[in-house]
Amino acid sequence: MNVKIIKTGKVETVSASYGMRLIEQGKAVLAPKPAKKPDKKEAAKAGDA
Repeated sequence: MNVKIIKTGKVETVSASYGMRLIEQGKAVLAPKPAKKPDKKEAAKAGDA
């Protein structure tokens, strides 16, 4: 589970149970999933538009 520590702003990977505990205590929030990079075909379509 990826969580963002509120105090430092760092994104850390922790176990699910520890991550839930940090979130419940207000010390962390669930980190957004990283954006998927478009593959070559999708990038070419976007460039044509």
